[in-house]
Amino acid sequence: MNLRIQTYGRSYKRDRPERSANNQVDGVSVYTVLEKGLEDLMNMCDVVEQKFTIARDDFVNKMEE
Repeated sequence: MNLRIQTYGRSYKRDRPERSANNQVDGVSVYTVLEKGLEDLMNMCDVVEQKFTIARDDFVNKMEE
């Protein structure tokens, strides 16, 4: 699985930001950005699961009628 997390600010291609010794870009830890991205992904998966479960239950109920 590939995961790309893009931050805003300078354009990557035109003006690639340099990482500091403590793995920060523009004063933000790259690990903090990764963690936030993974949390957002987990939240999105929870919403998809909930919507799928509701749709499945509705379908099963309609088939039983």
